[in-house]
Amino acid sequence: MGTNPELPTILLNSHMDVVPVYPESWSHPPFGAEIDAQGRIFARGSQDTKGQGTAYLGAVRQLQDEGFQPKRTLHIMYVPDEEIGADHGMKAFVETQEFRDLNIGFAIDEGATAPFESLFVFNAEKTRWAPIFKAKGNPGHGAILAEKTSGEGFSRLIAKIMNYRQMQMAKLQNGVPWGNVTSINLTKVQGGIQTNVIPEELSAFFDIRLALDEDQDAYLEMLKGFIEEAGGNIELTFEVKDNPSPPTILDDSDPFWVTFKDTMTELASSLDLQIMPGVTDMRFVRPKGVRAIGFNPMNHTPIRPCVEFLQRQADSLNLPSTVHHPSLPEKPIVVITWQGSEPELPTILLNSHMDVVPVYAESWSHPPFGAEIDPQGRIYARGTQDTKGQGMAYLGAIRQLQSQGFQPKRTLHITYVPDEEIGGKHGMKAFVETQEFRDLNVGFALDESSPFDVENYFLFYAEKTMWRTILTATGQPGHAAILSENTAGEKFAAIIAKLMDRRQIEMEKVQEGIPLGNVTSINLTKVSGGVQTNVIPEKLTATFDIRLPPQEDLDEFEGQLRQWIEESGGGIELSFEEKDIKSPYVPIDNTNPQYAALQDLFTELNFDVRNEVLPMVSDSRYIRGKNIPAIGFIPMNKTPLLAHDHNEFIYASKYIEMIENFAKIIPKLTNES
Repeated sequence: MGTNPELPTILLNSHMDVVPVYPESWSHPPFGAEIDAQGRIFARGSQDTKGQGTAYLGAVRQLQDEGFQPKRTLHIMYVPDEEIGADHGMKAFVETQEFRDLNIGFAIDEGATAPFESLFVFNAEKTRWAPIFKAKGNPGHGAILAEKTSGEGFSRLIAKIMNYRQMQMAKLQNGVPWGNVTSINLTKVQGGIQTNVIPEELSAFFDIRLALDEDQDAYLEMLKGFIEEAGGNIELTFEVKDNPSPPTILDDSDPFWVTFKDTMTELASSLDLQIMPGVTDMRFVRPKGVRAIGFNPMNHTPIRPCVEFLQRQADSLNLPSTVHHPSLPEKPIVVITWQGSEPELPTILLNSHMDVVPVYAESWSHPPFGAEIDPQGRIYARGTQDTKGQGMAYLGAIRQLQSQGFQPKRTLHITYVPDEEIGGKHGMKAFVETQEFRDLNVGFALDESSPFDVENYFLFYAEKTMWRTILTATGQPGHAAILSENTAGEKFAAIIAKLMDRRQIEMEKVQEGIPLGNVTSINLTKVSGGVQTNVIPEKLTATFDIRLPPQEDLDEFEGQLRQWIEESGGGIELSFEEKDIKSPYVPIDNTNPQYAALQDLFTELNFDVRNEVLPMVSDSRYIRGKNIPAIGFIPMNKTPLLAHDHNEFIYASKYIEMIENFAKIIPKLTNES
């Protein structure tokens, strides 16, 4: 209680709940608060936010010892439920008379520990919308070029929204902080019955985080405008549509901020004022007229990396591990090695990647990094399918083989690489160019695959070649009221039509049953250009994602692109954001001894394995590029493909089965003659 209790009070907030732990993955008891030789206190919540919450009390104790008496009353609050949305925590509490009776004038809540000198101060946070666009149209047979289909409206709308997204990406590339940019991500699409049926409905789900200065009414009207421009007949609903949380104005008119800032100056601490990219409990406090910031006065605190976890796993197996940085210090590659009895032989490589795609925890039924198991035995966690499950199964299989006294003849390397989900530039692509990779003397590699909800297993012996193709049409600019010739728009439309015609030919191949890995996929992924609606632009750009199957002649296809450019009127620049070289395929016959050994095992196990071309790309393309046979294979079936989706999971029984299968595969690969 302060000496002037009638004054507006100060609130220090933190939350009691934490995310789950799995003690076997910790080097110290996760709730033991043990201190190591480097002075690090290991405990769940030490950063988020039990450390901050108990630091409040430590500071109060110190001030009491010094005889300090506050003028304003100080409330220290510990709330539940923050990690799962706060429906039963702060969100509910701010609506009560008890909260109003606290008479809060200024609040400090959780911030973020900073790995560098400056301290973060968050005075606002974004507003989350989760819109659902349902495009409707005429259904029919997939072989018919019907009008007003759901696919037309669907693709037009996505192109418009993704074009706007690219504008936001450009802001980031120009140095605008994350918190000041509206983030837009297409997170889910659904619809369709089968590939040869034009669906009546197609839905696109977006996660939008609106920047502080975004006019939300105008933004909603913009979305509705996109719908009309896409042809209409698209229903807009919202899975989530939060109200904006007002920012806390931090200037010299606010005595609390002035005092706070002066104190930081006295402590020689620099402040980095930011908008919180995520959300905290303060989004419920600020709308009640309370000025609030997120702040944690702790810097030079790095996040404990995945590398340390893998090193501990290697130590537990009594296997050496090395860490390489082929491109950037923050992009490590971990190699765990099980030396064979004949180390001079070419080695076997088991590869997986450490990175995963982002999650939106609020869209998951279980914590996305909790690895919780439901009553049906499903383990929910991001990366369970892509590819942390496979990477951990390698180690589980080695542990089982060691317990059986097995010794490989060929040396086995297990690699964990970064960056795969964003192209592998600073991961495997860089690593294969190093002497460290050459020293591994790899003779055969096994990399990621995907589970499917069928009886079969899939072995990928090749993959498509990815070209991210940019076509920039240049033409005569002018007033949009004039029907000029040789405009960028004419060329833009013509070249898109050429590519979409080829796309339709490939679609028909898929409809005829040709596997996706054996057809050329062409997708229009980005468009840009134009100044304003009454000006004919000088340039318009279309970006296509093109994946070419192994049998496609790359020089011939590029020649076809250039021919289409001429047929579209010329004046179209062809460039590439990414242009991979062809990755050689792996022979799947008895000339490949490792493949032959696997085929023998598959026969023994009664596996029905289908050999296919991977429709996407993986790190194997860089390994094959060094003339090393590499396949993609995961010995797991009857599991729905949920990689990159919400609620990604694997069955515990299938995970155990995968370990047991790898314990059979490893001896076959390492001990074949």
